[in-house]
Amino acid sequence: MKDKILLLGSSGLLGSALNKALTGHAQVLTPSRFDLNLTDLDALETYIKAYKPSLIINAAGMVSAQQCEHNADQAFKLNTDLPAKLAQLSKAQGSTLVHFSCLDVYGDESKVRSLSSCTENTPTNPQNIYAESKLLGDNAVAEHAEDYLIFRLSGLYSKQDLSVKNERPPIVIGAPTSAEYVAVTVMRSLERVDRGVIRVHPGVYHLSTKGDACWQEFYREVAMLRQNRQLLINSPSLVTKDSRLSMDKVEDTFCLLVPSWRSQLTSIITDPKDFAKAVGQH
Repeated sequence: MKDKILLLGSSGLLGSALNKALTGHAQVLTPSRFDLNLTDLDALETYIKAYKPSLIINAAGMVSAQQCEHNADQAFKLNTDLPAKLAQLSKAQGSTLVHFSCLDVYGDESKVRSLSSCTENTPTNPQNIYAESKLLGDNAVAEHAEDYLIFRLSGLYSKQDLSVKNERPPIVIGAPTSAEYVAVTVMRSLERVDRGVIRVHPGVYHLSTKGDACWQEFYREVAMLRQNRQLLINSPSLVTKDSRLSMDKVEDTFCLLVPSWRSQLTSIITDPKDFAKAVGQH
């Protein structure tokens, strides 16, 4: 693992899981929004030049589609301008950049539903400001960074909060995936790259569990595993399931054995302390 890591967005769902997974593996810098305003690109440049991280992990951004519609300027600052600046700085510093994106960039699910699987080469067609701003950020990273990885994620949940409190939006493409699984998979994969166990080319990779499900189906499975019917009371309305994501590229490149969303969920609920059951590698 790199000797000094800058983790942006460490207080978010994915960022918190990454922070926990990275603990003890390296010096991890986790500036809060009060320490570093991520929309102030000059301050960001000063910070990175001062601390010289060898690895930059960008888990920051505006992830609510509704908030992006209401504050488009902020959405483009965080989802487009921030990763673009990080790409430029990572290249100048000789750092590795890991950036997280979303599957919404592929657009209307009805367009890709006819496909047997959605690959990293499926044409993008963002349908809202959130997806558009994320895609522009992806493109900027690919254009300006030299040593980079872009992981496109599907609907994330945390093992710390598997109860239904509010309605969740439907998953457009893919399967429910725990933030902990993403964090541990990325951390272990980067370690293997550093040790020379695997060779990875810069690019876009899907990182999700296998299969597809709506949130209602997901929470029905949670209720069954926990033998708690109360979890179904506020479950979201049924939505149509959509195309499966191809995990071929990430499995082949990182030598992973990606689990189904059901098997991952079962392992997390039945043995929440055992990350190894949620992260298969060969």
